[in-house]
Amino acid sequence: SSVNKKLQIGWVLILALALLLGACGGEAGNGTGTLALSITDAPVDGADQVVVEFTGVTIQGDSGRIDIDYVSPKTINLLALQGGLRESLLERLELDAGHYSWIRLKVNAVADGVLDSYIDIVNSDTIPDGRYELHIPSGAQTGLKLNNSFNVVENEILDLTIDFDLRKSVHQPNGQTYGPSMDPVFFLRPTLRLVDANVSGEISGLVDPQIFVINEQNCSAQEAGYAVYLYEGDVIPDDMDGIDPDPVSTTMVTADNGYVYTLAYVEPGDYTIALTCVADLDDPNTDDAAVTFVGAALVTVTTGATTTHNFSP
Repeated sequence: SSVNKKLQIGWVLILALALLLGACGGEAGNGTGTLALSITDAPVDGADQVVVEFTGVTIQGDSGRIDIDYVSPKTINLLALQGGLRESLLERLELDAGHYSWIRLKVNAVADGVLDSYIDIVNSDTIPDGRYELHIPSGAQTGLKLNNSFNVVENEILDLTIDFDLRKSVHQPNGQTYGPSMDPVFFLRPTLRLVDANVSGEISGLVDPQIFVINEQNCSAQEAGYAVYLYEGDVIPDDMDGIDPDPVSTTMVTADNGYVYTLAYVEPGDYTIALTCVADLDDPNTDDAAVTFVGAALVTVTTGATTTHNFSP
C-alpha cells in the first residue's frame, strides 16, 4: 500500500541520515592518531656543550590541553644533535585525531646559580673558558612555545622534529654579569622550527676550502667559522640580523674525510644556500658587515631525498 511505501521511504531516510552523521562524527576526530616529537640542532660557535633540561611537553588541541610530565628530566646536549641526529621528546603518543594549535616544551633554566641548563664555553676571545648558567626568560611559566599548528590524522603517525637553531638563540649581552663571581649571563631566546620529518628532505655535500682563497676571503686559521646558511627562495645571502632575508637554518662544515656539511629536516621547496668562513663573527643582534658569503646556489629539496651540492672554486 501507499502507506507502507511511505513508511519504508521514511526508514530509509532515517537510516541514511544516521549513517551521514556517523561519518561526520568520524571526521571530527573520534578516532586516534600518533604523535612522535624529536629535537635537533643547528650549532653555535665557541661552545663545547649547550645543555637544556626538559621536564615535559604541553600540547594544545581544539578539544583541550594535554600535559605530559617526565618521570625525571631529560638532559640534552643540543650541540650533539647535528647533521641529522635528533633526540626523542615524545615516543609515539596516542592523541585524538584533529587539529592542534601549539606545543610548549617545559624546561628548567630559571633559578640563579643552578646549573640545570648550561653552556660550556671554549676558545672564546672575550669570555673565559668555563661552564655558565643558561637562562630562559619566563621559562618556568611559559617554557619554549612553538605557535605552529598541525593535524593528527586517524591511524597515522605524525613525526615532528623541532629544529633548535642555537646560532640565533644563544645571546650573551656584553658586560652583563650575575653573582659574586661576576659570571657572564647567557640567555636562550630560541628560534624554533617545526618540521614534519615524514615529508622533509636534506641537503649535503663537500666543501673545497680553496673556494675561500679564490674569492679572497679573510678566514680564521682554526676554521671554526666554516658554515653553510639556508634561505627560502632565490635571495642574496645576508647575515643574521632579524631582517629579511634571514636564514631558515645553518649548519657547521665539519672535517670528516674532507670538509662536509648536512642541512637536515628541510621542508620541500626551493632554497638558496651559501658558504661563509666567518660564521663565528655573526652576531644576531647586529647587522655585521664582516660576515661575507661565497658560492651561493639555488637548490631544490624534495620529500625523502638528499639534494647534493658541492662548494668548489
